[in-house]
Amino acid sequence: MRFKIFSKRALMGTEVAITIIHDSKREAVEAMDAAFKEITRIESIMNIYDSKSEAFKLNEIGYLFNPSPELKYVLDKALEYYERSMGLFDIAIEREKLDENQKPVLLEDKFVKLPKGVRRISLGGIAKGYAVDRAATILRSMGIRSALIDAGGDIAAIGEKVEKEPWRIGIRDPLRKESLLTVVKLSDKSIATSGIYERSGVKNPKTGEFVEETLSATVIHEKTIDADVLATIALISPEMGLKLAEDSQAELLIIRRSGEILSTPGFHKYLERVAET
Repeated sequence: MRFKIFSKRALMGTEVAITIIHDSKREAVEAMDAAFKEITRIESIMNIYDSKSEAFKLNEIGYLFNPSPELKYVLDKALEYYERSMGLFDIAIEREKLDENQKPVLLEDKFVKLPKGVRRISLGGIAKGYAVDRAATILRSMGIRSALIDAGGDIAAIGEKVEKEPWRIGIRDPLRKESLLTVVKLSDKSIATSGIYERSGVKNPKTGEFVEETLSATVIHEKTIDADVLATIALISPEMGLKLAEDSQAELLIIRRSGEILSTPGFHKYLERVAET
């Protein structure tokens, strides 16, 4: 007999929901608790509004000695995508001037600091995906082979829902929030969507203007952190998003305000159906 347990909690500035299907209810409950504890731990490091967090201290004094491996990993990934996107993915939220040649942080082995001209950073566009990946790692390490972690649209699918039946994730219509645009089938993959139905808009860091022409971008990738970042980049620049998706072995679906739909060649493999209108 297999048990299905479900729980959701307010974490990472959103609602995090975890579903586990396992043959031991006790083991599933223990794994669920461990996964939420890990997300809470990651949030305690990355939350720029928590005075005890490393991210808050970095913003407050401009530097940090001996950053945790978790913070270093996220900052290193942010720098990687900053360079690959030519400055379109930028964790610096307060700069003296727009300058794509100025990195948002300077990261060394035992030291991280904000460069001159950068006043604050935010990890909101990358930490959530990382927290989902960490929770997925915890669940797998505890023997869970079927689970779904959903942190406000940053989703990791572990295994299949049941044998030979993948997890099904709906992609919302950006113009009609209560309707599904399509449904994708996932097993041991991650998916993230960035779009106009989020609570806060996405700005182009090069212009300072909110994105308007692209309604949503959905990315499927091996890791949630990469899917999260790539979706943001694709929302800002579909052209750059398509290029990076191809380079990153990711699949991407973009919906433009004009009605135009762009995608990588392999995205259709994950589609179950086009939702009825």
